[in-house]
Amino acid sequence: MKKFISLLCIIAFLAVSGRITTDTQRIADLEAKVAKLEKKVVLGSVERAASNFYPSSGGLEGNGAGDLDAITGVADQDVAFAAMHEDATWGDAFFAFGADDDNSTEAVPMIVDPAEAGNFRWHWLDVYGKVFYGYNAYKEITATCTFGTDCDSTLVRLCWGGIILSSGDDAVITLPEIVASGPTAIQVIPGASLCVMNKDASENFILDCHSNDFFTDETGTKQGTGGHYIGTTAAASSAGDYICVVATAADNWMVMGYRGTIVKE
Repeated sequence: MKKFISLLCIIAFLAVSGRITTDTQRIADLEAKVAKLEKKVVLGSVERAASNFYPSSGGLEGNGAGDLDAITGVADQDVAFAAMHEDATWGDAFFAFGADDDNSTEAVPMIVDPAEAGNFRWHWLDVYGKVFYGYNAYKEITATCTFGTDCDSTLVRLCWGGIILSSGDDAVITLPEIVASGPTAIQVIPGASLCVMNKDASENFILDCHSNDFFTDETGTKQGTGGHYIGTTAAASSAGDYICVVATAADNWMVMGYRGTIVKE
């Protein structure tokens, strides 16, 4: 009888011990999950109250599924990331935005107005880092080309530090509009730049800006009429003559460097 009672005690002890071990493991697993969740919360909010992160895989505007301006419930200091692939306007691009309660006038991509009523706007953020990997657009042309069509296949990447090598005489390179009164499908913003170079001697190219934009030439003189061109002259040009322009304002392309003789309309 004593042996039987002892056996029952041992079985009961083992059962309780096993349950304790199981409960202890469950508690440990639960604590691990809580710690993992806490890390996600910290990463998601950067320990700042009322700050949210939003991913966007659509366009910047259009109020469609995945578009930046379709995000609702935007609050001050929220951050959004817009990643695009083969977008009709921006191609393959990545943008970072911060929300501000300032009721600014929309000017895509610098300022995006959410479709939701309110004063919040998405402001394009500066991005800093040690190393960025990418490419500078390069294209060789043999004849006239226009941004948004045959210059760069509906994109504006060539105007972000791009280089065009012109090997066709009298080639006209039509620049996109610098954003001013409102966004258009084919545009750039101040800071965009482009260099065009003659490949051969005795050939010339023409840089033609939008009718709302102007050129400021190598002497610092702004053209008096919008839409007038600048370029090289075939009679005096050599291989390697170039003109580099930078958008310095909402309607101004400034000549920041050149070689050869510049002609102006």
